[in-house]
Amino acid sequence: MKEAGGWDSNFYTYLEDIDISLRVRQLGYKIIKIVNSKADHLGFSSHKIENKESIDRSRNWHFSWSSVYFASKHYDKWFFYKILIKKMLKYLLKIFVNIILFRKKKLLSNYLRLNACVSFLKNKKSHYRPKEIK
Repeated sequence: MKEAGGWDSNFYTYLEDIDISLRVRQLGYKIIKIVNSKADHLGFSSHKIENKESIDRSRNWHFSWSSVYFASKHYDKWFFYKILIKKMLKYLLKIFVNIILFRKKKLLSNYLRLNACVSFLKNKKSHYRPKEIK
């Protein structure tokens, strides 16, 4: 872990495990997989139900931002821009479709994803934090 540079603190929540695993493998180390291991994951149990919408907004923004950051870090410049433009056009199209279909929740999700892409281009820092947490 130390030789690979440790955890990248630019990742806020998503893809940091994939990033460190990739960097460790690039150094020639193997990732050990324990086939019979088990973990109980209580999805969405880390927050109160009344914070679900706020956490969902944060999740949408951060996953999108992290995926763009990951691509910028691990792919060449041209491939990165190809991925980024494809993502942005997809989110923009989905925004327009959801406006037409009056789907407010999906409209917001895709707006946040597009916003994360634009935010990355502007300052390359993850800044979004959920509001209204009780």
